[in-house]
Amino acid sequence: MSDALDQVLNKISLAFGNESVELIIPDNLLVELSLYKIAKIDTNDLEEELIFQSKVYMLFSTLLSYVTDKYNRVEAMIEQLESRLAFKYEKDLIARDDRVSDKKIEKLVSADDEMAEAVQQRLHYKNMVTTFANVLKGLEQRADMLIQLVSKRKREIEQRAV
Repeated sequence: MSDALDQVLNKISLAFGNESVELIIPDNLLVELSLYKIAKIDTNDLEEELIFQSKVYMLFSTLLSYVTDKYNRVEAMIEQLESRLAFKYEKDLIARDDRVSDKKIEKLVSADDEMAEAVQQRLHYKNMVTTFANVLKGLEQRADMLIQLVSKRKREIEQRAV
């Protein structure tokens, strides 16, 4: 199992730009790491499971950080876009001698195609943040189970030695 994860981790890289960090993940890579594979514990090889746990937790922590950054950037972009579009639509309404109101400008901004696309991006990244955060919660529970299994195994070995 760890070999498959090692192959996945070797295919992922971070690129550091002047103003951003980009996570490079080949298409369909995470399909190789199904939730079933992640949740399954081989009680016959707990040492390997502990190593796997560490690697998969690191992977999803990195993914969560990455999508959180993307979400925050889209949020900031939406704020800027909102201001720019509001100014544009206010100017357009004034130029046409149309009545200007905050409500009218708000409706025009929210109906703008560029704004609709940005909102969809925000929803996409918010969903990814939630998904990866939930996977990490599951991995924390998995770690707790591994600790309990290792403790139980240790007690069993100690009892046999007596």
